[in-house]
Parts: sequence; structure tokens; C-alpha cells
Amino acid sequence: MFVTIRAKLIAFSSLSLLFLVLVGALGFYEKSEMKDAIEYTQGNVVLMNSNARVSIAEDGIRADTLQILREAKSGETVAFKDAVKNLNDQLKAVSSNTIKIMNTTAIAEKTRQAVVAVRADFEGYAKSAQDIVAMAQRDAVGAEALFDEFNERHKKLKLDQSLLDNLIAEEAAGIRQAADDAALLATKRILAAVGAAFIILALCSYLFVRGIMGSLNQMQRAIAKVEAGHYEMRANLTVRDEIGALGRAFDKLVDKHIATLKTTAAENERLNNSVIGLFGAMGALSEKDLTVRAPMTDDIIGALNTTMWIIVRLQVKESFLTLYFFLLSMNA
Repeated sequence: MFVTIRAKLIAFSSLSLLFLVLVGALGFYEKSEMKDAIEYTQGNVVLMNSNARVSIAEDGIRADTLQILREAKSGETVAFKDAVKNLNDQLKAVSSNTIKIMNTTAIAEKTRQAVVAVRADFEGYAKSAQDIVAMAQRDAVGAEALFDEFNERHKKLKLDQSLLDNLIAEEAAGIRQAADDAALLATKRILAAVGAAFIILALCSYLFVRGIMGSLNQMQRAIAKVEAGHYEMRANLTVRDEIGALGRAFDKLVDKHIATLKTTAAENERLNNSVIGLFGAMGALSEKDLTVRAPMTDDIIGALNTTMWIIVRLQVKESFLTLYFFLLSMNA
């Protein structure tokens, strides 16, 4: 499928892009998971803050109730009204923060049940405080008699509140640990994905470079052998990419060059033989041997042989004619 180097480069680039997209998608997914964990942790922080405000307000209600009893005994009307106003503010603060706690989704069922118990205790506690306020406006001594019941409700409320505080603290520790585990798991997943992508890309790069360099080294060895005179050496590349095409072109070029050298050597050999034959014939002629014949070839030496024998025949003919006329003159 990926035959040419261009196709391999495109495939490698596509694979790299795919891994980048996958790692980015994994990072986005882990970011979403971390966001959920952070939101859950933030919800638990809101729960802890609301519970702390409730606990402070509960103690403030007791302090305001004591202040109301003291002001009722002393007859300080302005201070009494201020204490009643502070008490009502504390009751509203506890009520609103209790609603926040109940509406928080980041609590377990056991903790939610503890919140319900604390809220039930608080309702009795708040009613007892309101009864004391109502009685203090009419009878300070009677209101003080109600304080014992109020104090018992406060103790029970603080006991249940302490249990709720412990449950919320345990949940907070568990949520923090879960968030830490989620962050660690997300980091491990991302590192594993990046490591796997790096290993796969490195392996693909190694195979890609190895394929190219193997063909190049094979061709380089063939060229070095041919340069050293080993004309039987060939690249013999079987790959079907651009380097393989270059190697096959090199082999054809060497074959063509070797065929040219063989043809040239054969022609030189034939020419040498013609020259040797011509020299032999000329030697024989120099010794007055007119019967000798030089070999006739199709090259330039053959043309020289033909020309030479034409000249020799003309000279022989001329010599016979001269001798013939000489003999005729002698007979006359």
C-alpha cells in the first residue's frame, strides 16, 4: 500500500497527527474528569463552610439567649431588643446554612441523615430559645426556669453536631483522596498515552529510516564495486520505491556500459587482426612474393588492403608490358 517514499512520509505524518489528536482528546477527557472532581471537592468545601457557620451560630444563639435573660433581669429595654435582634439573625443564619447543607449533593446518605437529625435538634433548640424570649418579656424568673430545658437541648444539639462534623471531615478527607487519586490516574493515563505514542512513532521512524538507508547503502556498495572494476556487481534492489527505481536504472546503465565495452573490445581485436594481416602481406610483398593475399575485412584496414592490391596489380601489369615491349624491340 505504502510503496513510494512519498506515500510512506504521508502515512507517517498522518499517523503522527492521529496520535496528537488522540493524546489531545485524552487530555481533554481527563480535564473533564478533573473538573468534575474539583466541582465535587468545591461542593464539599461549601458543605464544610456552611456547617462551620451553623456551629458558630448555634453557640451564638446560646450566648444571645443568656444575654436576653440578663437584660430581662436588669430591665435594660434597648439592650434586650438588641439581644433579641441578634438572636433572630442567628436563627436565620442557621436556617439558611442548614438548607444549603441539605441541598448539597456532595454528601453521603449517612451524612445526610446526620444533617436531618441536627436540623430536628435545632428546631427544638430554636423553639426553646424563642419560648425563653417570649417568657422573658413577661416574666424574667419564669424565662430563667426554661433555660435548663434549653441548655439540655443545646447539649444534645452539640452532640449531634459533633457527629455531623466528624462525618463531614471524613467525607472531606475521602473526597480529597479521591481527587488526588483522580489527578494521579489522569497523569498516569496521559503519560502512558504520550509514552505509547512516542514509542510507536519512534519504531515507525526507525523502520522507515532503516528501509531507506538499507537501500541507499546497498546501492552505494554496488557503485563502489563498479568503480573498483568489478563490472559484474549490480545493486539488485527489489523495493518498489524511488530508490528501487534508481537502483534498477543504475543496473541497466552498467549493463549498457558493459555491452559497449565488449563491442569496442571486439572491434579493436578485429582491427588488430586486420592490421597484423596487412603487415604480414606487406612483408611478403617486400620479399617478392606476389602470391600472398591479405585478408579482406569490412573495416578501414580491408579498404587499405584492396587499394594496396589494386596498386600492386597495376605495377605488375606495367612491369609485364615493359618487358613485353622490350622483347619485341629485341626481335626486331
